Amino acid sequence: MRTEKYDVAVVGGGPGGSNSARLVKEKNPDLDVAVFERNESPTANCAGGLGIPFKKFMGFKPPESCIKSKINNVVVASPNEEASISSDDVYTSEVDWVDDDEEMGWVVDRDKWDEYQLDMADEEGVDIRTKHTVKSLNQNGHVDLEVLDRDENEEINVEADYTILCNGVNWKLAEEAGFDPDELQPPKSELHMGLQYEFEDSEFFDEYDDETIYLYFDRDYAPNGYTWSFAAGDGYTKWGAGIPMSEDASVKEGLHDFFEDTGKMEMMEETTRKTTNAIIPTATPLDTCVSDNVALVGDTAHHCDSLHGGGMLFAARASNQVAKAITKRDLSLYDEYWKDDLLETLQNRFVLRDLIHNMDNDEYDRFIKSFQGFEVTGINPDYQIPRMMWHCFKKDKGIFTKSVAQSVRSIIKRKALS
Repeated sequence: MRTEKYDVAVVGGGPGGSNSARLVKEKNPDLDVAVFERNESPTANCAGGLGIPFKKFMGFKPPESCIKSKINNVVVASPNEEASISSDDVYTSEVDWVDDDEEMGWVVDRDKWDEYQLDMADEEGVDIRTKHTVKSLNQNGHVDLEVLDRDENEEINVEADYTILCNGVNWKLAEEAGFDPDELQPPKSELHMGLQYEFEDSEFFDEYDDETIYLYFDRDYAPNGYTWSFAAGDGYTKWGAGIPMSEDASVKEGLHDFFEDTGKMEMMEETTRKTTNAIIPTATPLDTCVSDNVALVGDTAHHCDSLHGGGMLFAARASNQVAKAITKRDLSLYDEYWKDDLLETLQNRFVLRDLIHNMDNDEYDRFIKSFQGFEVTGINPDYQIPRMMWHCFKKDKGIFTKSVAQSVRSIIKRKALS
């Protein structure tokens, strides 16, 4: 077995891995950095929604070649109410990094988007090793990785001073690195099972448009979750749903019931071009994302939005922080950095998730109704979400339980009122 040596080895070639590797190399051109991706190209069973804050934290946005549709309107609906926010509402204050004609976000083709970010890392000088599966990990003053080169069917020992694990909802290597398995593996209530279909739905475009994200909360179809839809390009829509794995319910049955009741079942059966199943982490943040010479980034680190499971933005933000720690040659600083950047946001999202997902349908109606008329003053969710909750609470003080209302008040007092 031959041995290869790197200063930094990154496991996983998705957004967290590619950006971590690129930023480490960009800040430290003298370091040898490699990405080990088990597939020929990264695979992600992901809806593909990406908000404009990604541009702020990473300095670039998806190229047109990676965009399936643009987002300029968000519709939030319950069984009997509906409210919306458009880009005209959002850009009511100046934001120097947003162009005048900027959209709110994008629906990206994840295959092309991941390849684009890996290409950026490659151009920076990162060694991209696809079809290389990391089978095991051992720490011994440095990190030893047992890697299978699947092209050559050859095993390689990789030595690295630092290793960054960005391999999604797979915590085997993290356990081998010394992280607490009880903390790594979220309970079933914090793992959603997602199902999504891409099919032709002209009725959706007739009612809305190809720049709208539609979020529908109804416990009859998605208990403690929600149903979503948005354009997927070429006249197709993505319709999906996610519910916690702890629920005594089937996400497929609920979504199919929704299609039956809304008259979409025949369209789905006749025109579906892609079906996606995925486990969506909506977990509480870890206490630590560092174990000696190993750091965790992205879903592996529970860096995901606990409200809807989105992880690309948080993985990108964490990749900045792990690169900064490696630049200081002190990986232990990463915990301090990512917590300063992410922790409060992740905790606040968790409060909001519990608040919304545990409402019954009558409460959903009241919530969406009270949401109507909310005036957005910018595009920073960390600021706008507490303002939105305060707006809803003022309009309908009985909508929240006393304990949750107190949590909301504390968030608002910290972040929104001045």
